[in-house]
Amino acid sequence: MTKKEAIVKYITEMNTDMLSLILDDNKSYMDVPKETFIEKLKETFEKLQNQDIKKFSRVLKGHCGGDCNNGCGGYTFLTNDNRSLDLIFEEENDDIKDLYTCTIFNIEEPIENRTEIYMSFYDDEKSNYIPTSKHLVLQKKIETAFSEFHKFRNDITDIETFCNWNIHIVNLYDSISLLERFSLKFTNTILDLVCKNSNIQKLITFYPVAKKAMNEFKRLDISNETELIQWVLKYEDNELFYSGYEKVNNWEQNNLMLHSLDKSIVLDGTKYAESLYFSEIHPKYYWELFEKYKITPEQFNEAKAQTKDLQYNLMTFLKILGKHQQLDIFKTENKPIYLKYVIGKPEPTDQFIVIAGKELGINVKPEQIGTAYTFKDDNGITQIESSPKQIRNEIENKKADKFYSQEIGPDWKNIFQNKIIELFNNNQVDECPF
Repeated sequence: MTKKEAIVKYITEMNTDMLSLILDDNKSYMDVPKETFIEKLKETFEKLQNQDIKKFSRVLKGHCGGDCNNGCGGYTFLTNDNRSLDLIFEEENDDIKDLYTCTIFNIEEPIENRTEIYMSFYDDEKSNYIPTSKHLVLQKKIETAFSEFHKFRNDITDIETFCNWNIHIVNLYDSISLLERFSLKFTNTILDLVCKNSNIQKLITFYPVAKKAMNEFKRLDISNETELIQWVLKYEDNELFYSGYEKVNNWEQNNLMLHSLDKSIVLDGTKYAESLYFSEIHPKYYWELFEKYKITPEQFNEAKAQTKDLQYNLMTFLKILGKHQQLDIFKTENKPIYLKYVIGKPEPTDQFIVIAGKELGINVKPEQIGTAYTFKDDNGITQIESSPKQIRNEIENKKADKFYSQEIGPDWKNIFQNKIIELFNNNQVDECPF
């Protein structure tokens, strides 16, 4: 068996251990060291194996059809469901000089609905990478940020103090250009920290909604499924499902949590206890009801063929099954949709847009608009740039305006906005929140 035949065999079998023995240690593949290339292949194979694809079912010869390596030969490694790993085999003196993926790969046999399996690497993973002075400064800033982060170890820190420190980390991440985020692997560490910290920050940001939800939950008769479903669906859209922390075993008594990236960092969430309780209780009952009323894929596909953008969620299940349709939440959903524009960064009060709508019987959906798609008119008022989608939205909003003007009154928009502010103001942090 030649070296090329062995490489083809072990890739087909998704055997990176044997492939690592065959490939040369002193060569780079796809411009990265052999170890990095093998590790990426291993990750790729493991994703397939986790989907019960243990090996490639077919291997087809082909060649590059693009300008970069036009005519260079290689192989397509094809799965049963037509996912393909297209690799160029660059040869020199009967040896394999390099292996790399190809995005314009022509094969001998046309395959319909072929999906490419692509591998890519960061610039700082490549063998010829030389950090610029800017990159060195950025690396140092990130190292400093983690040094500061680790100073929270082996102590109990209230989350307000921690999140106030995190403002500095967010500012650092925002200073990193998009190109640097996508091309440099070392920026992933600060991204991970920012994401985890962001979910901790949400315990503070979305505390008003959690407080209101938990106050209502305490008055619920949870043995009454109708009441429970109404509550679960009312607070279905929230940002407290995701966490960058792990609650300690007795968190109900002390409201303590451990940071996901460093469990020696202990955070005290006592002041925002309702957020911790809500993040535990709402998912518990939502997923219990989800499993109880879950429909079959066939039922969902049949319904989706009739309704555009149908979501696979509890509300959809109940509608298809005709369960609990007497609830106000289902009556509201049949009313015209009013798009409530959120321009730029959301305001703290915006978390109550949907809740206020549900309490007033308004079928409202927030529409996030970036500032790049707005302009100031002659009066200095922010306007949204016209587009086919925006024109359609305005037509629908005019229909909604007419409907709610008749149902609620001509000043319904003011009533709605005042309700949002009222709910927010009534659910601020107390001295003893729980």
